[in-house]
This record gives sequence, C-alpha cells and structure tokens, in this order.
Amino acid sequence: MEVTRRTFLTRIIGVIGAILGRRTLLLYAEGMPAGTGTPTGGREHLDSTIGRHFAGEALDYAMSFLWFRNAASCRVTFQETAEPGIYEATIVGQTHGIIGAFTRFRRDILSARMEEVDAGKRFRPLEFCEDVIVGSKHRKKTTRFDYQNHRITILRERKGTIREKILPLPPEETYYDPLTASYNFRFGSFGPVERGRKYVIKTVPEKKTTEIHVAVAAPGEEQGKKRPEGVQHKHAYFVYLQLDKELIRSTSGKIEGWLSEAMVPLEGRVRDVVLFGDVVGRMFSVYNQPIESNPT
Repeated sequence: MEVTRRTFLTRIIGVIGAILGRRTLLLYAEGMPAGTGTPTGGREHLDSTIGRHFAGEALDYAMSFLWFRNAASCRVTFQETAEPGIYEATIVGQTHGIIGAFTRFRRDILSARMEEVDAGKRFRPLEFCEDVIVGSKHRKKTTRFDYQNHRITILRERKGTIREKILPLPPEETYYDPLTASYNFRFGSFGPVERGRKYVIKTVPEKKTTEIHVAVAAPGEEQGKKRPEGVQHKHAYFVYLQLDKELIRSTSGKIEGWLSEAMVPLEGRVRDVVLFGDVVGRMFSVYNQPIESNPT
C-alpha cells in the first residue's frame, strides 16, 4: 500500500487518538509515582473508602512513538464533587511540537462520574464522556448509566447532530467504562492484584468485544522482563491487556506495562500499532493534593 502524505498524517492522528483516548488509558488500572508527591495506591487503604483514597490525585505522562519523543502529554486527575459519594475523573491529552502541528494540536478529553457502592469499597459508573477536538472540529460521545430504569443511553454529537442509542442494563450486571474500571482495579475492588492472576472486566456491550482481559505476569516471567529492559526496582508488576483491535488500531490488540507495588502506572506500551509499531507512554510526575479544577 502506498503511504501518501495524507495517509501518513491520518495515521498519526489515529495513533495519537489511540494513545490519548479511551484506548491506551484502559491501562490506567495500575502503578506508582516517578516524580513529585506521594503514592496513593497499594494496600494501605483498608479503613478508607475508594473515593477518599484517590481524591486529589493527579498523574502526568509523556507519549512517544517511532522517532517522535514526547510527541504528546496526558494528565489524569481525580476529585470529589459537591454531591456526597460522587466523584469525577478526567483525562486530558494533547499533541505537541511537530506532531501537534500535523494533528492540529488534537486534544482528547475523557471524563467519568462515578458513585461509591458496597459501603465505599467499589465504584459504579454514572456517566462517561469522550471529547475529541481537532482544530475547530469537535465530536463527543456520552454514555449514561440509568440504574433505576435499567438502561444505558449513548449520545453521539458531531457537526450539530445528536444520535441516540439505548441499550439494556440488566439489574444484576455492572458494565464499566475504562476510568471507573481503572480505579476499582487499583483499589482491589475486583480482587487483590496478584502475580500470575487473570481478571475479566465487563464493558458496555456496544460492540463485539464486551470484555477487557487483564493478566499479571508470574514472578519468573516478571524477572525475565526486568533483566533485558533494565527497569528500576520500583517496577513491581508486569501486566498484559487484551482488547478490541480496532480500539487501539493494533494488529494484535495487546497492551502491556509496568506497575509499582503502590498500584500507580509507571509506563505502558501499545503493541503493533498499524504503520508505527509500538507506542510508549511513561509517567513523569505524580501529585496527591487537592485540585481546584481540571485542565481543559
């Protein structure tokens, strides 16, 4: 296939979207700090609710692929709202430099509202929004979870047009958006993170792929990864994810990365991205203090 300039730029935009949007950030179910601040993950939370445990946390990442270093940045924040037991998480990503110019300084903004259930030991989603801004163009997708009427409403907004889709929400089921799932995973709501263990997380059944599969490497495999990669001692767990290939524009649909003992993501890698190979994201700072407002 001939790769023209138009095709090249289109692929770059798609890859950056995969890095900054809901795709790679599914890996935000893990890790530890690598900069300013104190860790917020780990198992020192048995007397805390899940909301209080993460309130005020902010994580910063730099993204690279091929010869483009620090081509994009991403910030993940978490804070309580004015409503008791309701919390909000936001991810803001933007391209920079030459890649920023090529992609018209694309921004991807993900936000999730979630509520504490199970006596504060688990989150369930209330609303998940995906915003993509490229130059003057803007598209948005909002997923709302209505537990009283047992339905999920999906709204897509583009060029002034809104399309609505309704899905059933069985009373016995909980479907997770990526952000809500990530905080539950880190807190241990799906069970403790253990080497050699596998996890299956149900997502909104809008497409053929309705589950995220997560596997934590066994001790021997983990050590085998540490030696050739020369990672630091703070890299505690090596995690694999398998998800929809189309979501991450990957021929394998695989994401993998290192977590710390404190369950804060250190770095992640999207494997086999079309035309670009592996795409890498690395944390460069972490904060655990009150945040007055989210970046937009």
